[in-house]
Amino acid sequence: MSVILDLLELSTISKNLGEVEMSIARNALLSPIEPAKATDQVIQRISEAISAGVLNPGDRLPPEAELAQLLDVAQMTLRQALEILRGRGYIETVRGRNGGSFITKQVIKFSDPSTTANVRLKDLQDLIDFRMAIENEAAALAAIRATDLDLENLALHLENCLNHDQNKKDHWLADNSLHIAIVEATGSTRMIKAASTAQYELTIFFQQLFPNYESHKLHFEEHRKIIQAIKSGDPDAAWDASNQHLLSEYNYFAQLVAE
Repeated sequence: MSVILDLLELSTISKNLGEVEMSIARNALLSPIEPAKATDQVIQRISEAISAGVLNPGDRLPPEAELAQLLDVAQMTLRQALEILRGRGYIETVRGRNGGSFITKQVIKFSDPSTTANVRLKDLQDLIDFRMAIENEAAALAAIRATDLDLENLALHLENCLNHDQNKKDHWLADNSLHIAIVEATGSTRMIKAASTAQYELTIFFQQLFPNYESHKLHFEEHRKIIQAIKSGDPDAAWDASNQHLLSEYNYFAQLVAE
């Protein structure tokens, strides 16, 4: 009889636990859908590429027909997106033989410091958790898969971070670019897209909510440890170094929100 009661109690606990888990999952997956037009998706994709340091000032976008094919959208949709980006000052279109659409500036505009009060720490933690899930594993995979060319690229990105330490906009973008380069070393297109989206969302936090952000040498040392572990071919050390860096980043941002 006691065994039956224990089983019934265990069943009740499992059911209650399942209801809690399903409630969280249900709330996440059945949340309101934000309608996204193709034009908006093109704008976000190009903005992500800029904030991730994949596209930089002076870079020329592929010709419209080619870019539309790459993004799998109609040329009219692409033209509408480029027109909006042009209006925001992110691209400039030059006519003529050597013309085209060029990146003019980065997608970073700082807001008033008072907007910090509007940030939800829970949203920031959720975003950092997502980055950990992607970037920690990416660092470990990069330690296994990185080629000599990847390692050379990572070294250049690390040096770029140090060279831009005095300007917070430039340092932020150099930092983003380094993180994407680490993920790029995995060779996984899905991971690159996910990491770029996360960097773009974090950049929105950065520009709107962290006007007091200051780059510091701690980030460089943490980055150096990640790159060194990847270069050494040590996936466990790379995972740990990435995890420690993202924890440090979260704590720093959380402190800014609290100020």
